Amino acid sequence: MKIPKRLNIFSTMYDVVMVDKLNDVDVDGEKYLWGSILYDDCEIRIYKAKDNSARDVQTLFHEMIHAIMNKTTIEKYISEKYREDFIDVLATGLFDTLERNGLLADGHCEAKTDS
Repeated sequence: MKIPKRLNIFSTMYDVVMVDKLNDVDVDGEKYLWGSILYDDCEIRIYKAKDNSARDVQTLFHEMIHAIMNKTTIEKYISEKYREDFIDVLATGLFDTLERNGLLADGHCEAKTDS
């Protein structure tokens, strides 16, 4: 699966930015993250894995779930303490199901870069 440059989630267009350094994912540069979503800027930032494009796709799914939860009332039903774990399980399960059933391009992932 190629990582898109833009993604429409509940009628909001998000730019998807692939970055080369973990600390560039966090716009403040304070945390090392695989991915982040900036709701006000409509931007999803993902660390571009050097050798693991599957992780890029899984991270994209994770950030998509954040966007869906933010646009709906689901967030209020999941404690902030457990929210990241909950989203990780959903993203991993979604990726695994699509991958095992050949629903991702050629049964594997290919990351698209902005280069």
